[in-house]
Amino acid sequence: MVDPIGNLGGDCLAEGCVPSKAMREAALVRALADKFGNFGLRGDKPAVDWRAVLAHKDRVQSTRYAQHREEIAQGGALFVQGRGAIVAPNRARIDAADGDTREVGFRHLILGTGSRPARLPIRGAELAITSHELFRIGADLPQPGHLIIIGGGYIGVEAASMLQALGSAVTVLEFTAQVLPGFDAELANFLHASLAQRARIELSAQVTAIECARDGYAVRYTQNSKQQSVQGDAVLMASGRGGGVARRHRPSGRAAG
Repeated sequence: MVDPIGNLGGDCLAEGCVPSKAMREAALVRALADKFGNFGLRGDKPAVDWRAVLAHKDRVQSTRYAQHREEIAQGGALFVQGRGAIVAPNRARIDAADGDTREVGFRHLILGTGSRPARLPIRGAELAITSHELFRIGADLPQPGHLIIIGGGYIGVEAASMLQALGSAVTVLEFTAQVLPGFDAELANFLHASLAQRARIELSAQVTAIECARDGYAVRYTQNSKQQSVQGDAVLMASGRGGGVARRHRPSGRAAG
């Protein structure tokens, strides 16, 4: 097995489902404070220690990483941190992170490279963070005071709900006419109504640019033929994902890595 991250579990464990759910639990616990009065309880809403929340996420990820390493070792499989390339029929080259390079033969090959966060082809796209920067282990992102999320799919909606519950102001810009495009409309509308009580949601918003602004960034978009903009101190690009295999041609044959 060859993987550049160096830990097992793919995107789900490295910067997807597992870390996002670890942060969601912190958000849910804090959100319960809003219901204290319903049970005869009194007290201040817990303050957020952002670094401690990220440390909790890292502990969950590290525990799972250790479990997977043990399982692989027990199964007798070899795991290498690095990148692989197909250099000839039934031949692959492994470029390990420690500088070692080797060629190996194979009878069967499985490409399980998953996907990567996609960035819109707009001016200033590089100024935005993605789920990688938000959820990776060891993330050093400061908590946004106002987070602008480009994309109202499941990644964007989940991040919006979590970050708002943890104290950030949130604006979601979605290109289509509903959040969670492709999901059942009744469900999407229900979730929209719930989230709209806590966050700003702009539908049919075509983002055209991200620019540096005073104390943060300005995101420009077109909505109903009108030019609009919103400012925040961080921008999350949650506009989908693309394939994780890079293809290129070499004299020795086709390679992917």
